[in-house]
Amino acid sequence: MNGIVQQYSADAETLFGWTRDDVIGKMSIAWFHVPKNIPTLVPRLLREAIEKGKFEEEVTLMRKDGATFQAVLTVRPVLRDGRQVGFMGMTKPLTPPTGVPVRKLWFQALRAPFLIASVIPVLVGALAAWTIRSAFDPSFFVLCLLGAMSIHLGANMANDAWDYRSGNDLAVRHLNPFAGGGRVLLRGVLSTQAHLAVSLAFLAAGSLIGLYLVAQVGLPLFVLGLFGVAIAYSYVGPPFRLAHHGLGEIAVALEFGPVTVLGTYFVLARAFDPPTIVLSGWRSPTPTSVHRFASLTMGSGKSRSHSSSVP
Repeated sequence: MNGIVQQYSADAETLFGWTRDDVIGKMSIAWFHVPKNIPTLVPRLLREAIEKGKFEEEVTLMRKDGATFQAVLTVRPVLRDGRQVGFMGMTKPLTPPTGVPVRKLWFQALRAPFLIASVIPVLVGALAAWTIRSAFDPSFFVLCLLGAMSIHLGANMANDAWDYRSGNDLAVRHLNPFAGGGRVLLRGVLSTQAHLAVSLAFLAAGSLIGLYLVAQVGLPLFVLGLFGVAIAYSYVGPPFRLAHHGLGEIAVALEFGPVTVLGTYFVLARAFDPPTIVLSGWRSPTPTSVHRFASLTMGSGKSRSHSSSVP
């Protein structure tokens, strides 16, 4: 009932690209669905399977390499001694898989939608500089924005790289937008070396922008920026691995609160004013609640089908 695959047919290996060793006892059934369907389709199909005794519908499913295909998915509850103990899914493919979406996987690796977390504190710092000191320089503001975004993208990818190498992502058995990172490396399509190189390039670009701004506004920004880059890298990077020691939320609060807000404010206003210090602490994000999806799925067919079951 927690969504972990317990049975997986040989045909399913061919259809989905994951081996039995990859899947059985380790992988959530949600891995076979496109991400956008996990919070919507999966709960509905489970509910209908329980209420009606069967769910059957044409859906889009995903292979290990990220390619997708249309299939008829049938899901039934599995009962033992009158009690439901899981779900059985059967998949009948209707179309051949699409091409491997390499560009899409690279975009997914960036986790770009989360850039809002770095854009907002830059805006807060800029608004504070304008409100308190009537200070604003468009070119410096754009550099602050690009620098913060570069560090954020680099940290996103570096975190995924380290979590993949440590095996931490494999231990996350549920899928939702807030857990498990980009998870693209697990699909074996992107080069791990290229992935890490791109992440370090973003971190380097953000650092170079920061050093240029330091040369323009002074050393206090260097101290603050160095602290910020160190936190971004050390979130899961060795040797500190802050998130692995219960310090991840504190690191995020510091990075997207005081570090980014005060850094932007100092670049534009050339000072650290008490109201902004208070504002930057208030702006720090609170810990994100991560919802554990008990999502199980698969599908069925009439002729040749591919089965999987979960407890």
